[in-house]
This record gives sequence, C-alpha cells and structure tokens, in this order.
Amino acid sequence: MIFLDSLTHGIYVIVSLVNPTQIVLGGSVMMLNPHLLPLLKERLIKEMLPVQQESVASLVLSKYENNASLVGAGLSAL
Repeated sequence: MIFLDSLTHGIYVIVSLVNPTQIVLGGSVMMLNPHLLPLLKERLIKEMLPVQQESVASLVLSKYENNASLVGAGLSAL
C-alpha cells in the first residue's frame, strides 16, 4: 500500500527529528480503517532503531474521530 508506506516514512521522520511523547492519528481514512493502525505499528518497528521503538506504543487513534478540527476551532475561539 502506497498510503501506508508514505505514512510509515512520515511518522519515522517525525520520530527521528522531534521524538514526540505521543502521536495521534485522526481523519476519515484512519477512523474508517482502524485495522491500519496495527499494520502501521508493525512497519514502524521494522524501520526504527531499537531505542526509537518505544514511540510506537504511543501511536493512537484520536478520541475525537473526525471532529478534531471542530474541537480545535472551538478551543481557539475561547
């Protein structure tokens, strides 16, 4: 899957540069295809150095599903 390859590479770059404590994925593609998350984690583990692999556990789906932009807009208005 080209989409999954690109997403894996993008997340790998982010982890390598920023080392975030949590990575939250959202949007209709991920919400409608939750089976992609385990595949993504599996591919990331293969790509990452052992010291980076702890960040794979912090990869989660957004609890706001497809409404994240609405929540963000509402919070920025406050």
